[in-house]
Amino acid sequence: MTLILHRFESLHHTRGASLRDAGIDLRGARNAAMRALVLELPAPVVADSLNYSYNVTDKHRRNAGATFLDYTSRRTR
Repeated sequence: MTLILHRFESLHHTRGASLRDAGIDLRGARNAAMRALVLELPAPVVADSLNYSYNVTDKHRRNAGATFLDYTSRRTR
């Protein structure tokens, strides 16, 4: 099991380094993905699904300009 975890961690760090070397902003990409999620789903649902705190996903929701009413209006169509 330790060997499997070591290989996974090694692969993870290698891919991250390769992406950074290619000029990809990993934090920016993660934040953009989070903003896209909170535009589609309520922030508490995203928090529970990804094991994030409610405060973090609510901050992303506010930064994306989404409201819960945006979500409910799309659900009733």
